[in-house]
Amino acid sequence: MLKYIQQNADVIRALAYINAEWDNQPMWSKPYRSGYWGDSRVQVNDEIKARWLAEIQRDLWLNASPGLFEFLDFYQ
Repeated sequence: MLKYIQQNADVIRALAYINAEWDNQPMWSKPYRSGYWGDSRVQVNDEIKARWLAEIQRDLWLNASPGLFEFLDFYQ
């Protein structure tokens, strides 16, 4: 996914990632009427967590911060 985003950075402007253990939510749990989503939490695997944290620190990504909306000139 990240490689695809980087290769298409000229047209992809945002990524929404949901860090959740889907089975803990009735709508997404067994018998999986809405599809099986599993456990998408990065923190459950130390290597994945480290890679994720390193990735989102790259200049390509904007992260939540007190000045983010000002940086984006959101309040025009």
